[in-house]
Amino acid sequence: MDSQLRLSRRHILQLATAGGLTVLFSRLDGLYSKGLWEGDILDISKVGPFTPDMGDVAKREFFGDDFKRVHPYIWKSEDVLKKPPHLKEKHKVVIVGGGLGGLFSAYQLRDLKPVVLEQAPQFGGNAKGQTWRKTRYCMGSAYMTVPAEGSVMEKIFKDIGLEKFYKFKKGHEPVAVDNNLIADYWTTINKRLPQMNEIDELVEDFNLGRNGRIYPEISGGTKITSAVKKLDRMTFRQFLESEIGEIHSELLAQIDFYCVGAFNATSDEVSAAAALNFYCAEGAMVVLPGGNGLLAEQLIKHMHPTVGDKNLRTGEIVLRVEVKDGGVAVHSFCPETQKITLIEAEAVVLACPKFVVGNILKNIEQDRFDAINQYKYRSYLVANILVNKRIDPTFYEILMVKSADLKTKMTGKNLRRATDIVHASFGMVGTDHTVISMYRPMPYEGGRQELYESGAYEKFRSEFENQIRNDVLPILKINPHELVDIRLTQWGHAIPIAQPGLLAGNVCQKVRAPHKDRVFFVEQDNWALPAMETSASEAIYWEPFVRKVVSRKKSI
Repeated sequence: MDSQLRLSRRHILQLATAGGLTVLFSRLDGLYSKGLWEGDILDISKVGPFTPDMGDVAKREFFGDDFKRVHPYIWKSEDVLKKPPHLKEKHKVVIVGGGLGGLFSAYQLRDLKPVVLEQAPQFGGNAKGQTWRKTRYCMGSAYMTVPAEGSVMEKIFKDIGLEKFYKFKKGHEPVAVDNNLIADYWTTINKRLPQMNEIDELVEDFNLGRNGRIYPEISGGTKITSAVKKLDRMTFRQFLESEIGEIHSELLAQIDFYCVGAFNATSDEVSAAAALNFYCAEGAMVVLPGGNGLLAEQLIKHMHPTVGDKNLRTGEIVLRVEVKDGGVAVHSFCPETQKITLIEAEAVVLACPKFVVGNILKNIEQDRFDAINQYKYRSYLVANILVNKRIDPTFYEILMVKSADLKTKMTGKNLRRATDIVHASFGMVGTDHTVISMYRPMPYEGGRQELYESGAYEKFRSEFENQIRNDVLPILKINPHELVDIRLTQWGHAIPIAQPGLLAGNVCQKVRAPHKDRVFFVEQDNWALPAMETSASEAIYWEPFVRKVVSRKKSI
């Protein structure tokens, strides 16, 4: 199939991440509320998406989601806000959230000098990374699709100079079955299982608009058609079996691995509309040095001269957003200084997950609140393996499968290990060392609670070490003495589950609709599609609506 045709069909909303796992926050102690800039020169090392080099051996703790810092305040915000604000400001636009959605919004609206408030010590959200021996590697969002020619996304990438860093993934990646690396796995499965060819025909139909099929577009101002809603009422597995009959166990296992990697849920849980939206749009993938953190960094660098050095703020937890008196009042709080800031804005962009919106948006509509409560989120872990050896980037990603997986129906609970290994140094050149990333989804309810439990780090560290020793090192022919360090990153509620009914029941439409024509929403869970492109396309779509609010203020 022509990859350029696939790209033009889906436009800019396409699968974004390594294994589909997208969102991870990183923690760097001591950076909260310290100055963002030094003079007029951007000090990107302080608040940019990449942490400085921590040496060969980092502190043995989870990076990523900092439960203890945020939860005591955001869940009990009214107690904090009993005190009057220490600072009062006025701005045209406030953006809550400094992940890629927030950064894209800030870049698009940079001439309005928006204030960007990020609760973590670094910007980047779903695209943070770390540094080891000058090598940058991702902790979450690792690669993306090439924007369609002529799209707004392509123009942004050109404007910020991103294209010069592109390194392309090519062809099918190898699969490791019981530590046996099979380069032509996908070719052989096609020959053995005719149903694979039937699925390929379905994909062709959707992409070419053939046999009554139309690609299920889910983005921006696109109307969710009756055909998309029909697909959304059934699971991906139900749809496939209605088309090709009972699915062979090995093929079903591979479909489930795809769904778990992309959505952190099995084919029995994912909407057919969402799954086909991703599955049919697989096209040209590009890797950046350090993953999508480089995209976040370039956005910051290119918006800074216009936005100004005081408007990009980290370490600020937004506790309340309220439309009042012809504007929007935003209260933020810094736990380290115990200071509350009140910003009066003309418009606000909430580039944060909807479960946060449900807690901070004052006078939220009941139907929006009910819709938010229908969303489900799941957790995952990443281990970055630092290796004192150059491993030539002949692969980018390897799916790790056990032969038992190919015979047993997958459920979330029986998947208790990392499923993908990624060559995190793929976009780097000229290094004598390598970073390998392992992605471990937690595709079941209760995964987040496991991360809260006492001894969670030691438990998961031990499980990762066992898998690294027994599976990863043999696959990649790494001697144990070449292993320098293992760094774990946790994310407690990273993935919005694309469950059936969210589109057909107008749930997504309710959560993304503007609030009182002044508060707008930009995040991947606008459509429950876990991809960088979801956030970016929403930022692009809502930009003119934000501008209209600000210009209306001027005309009055």
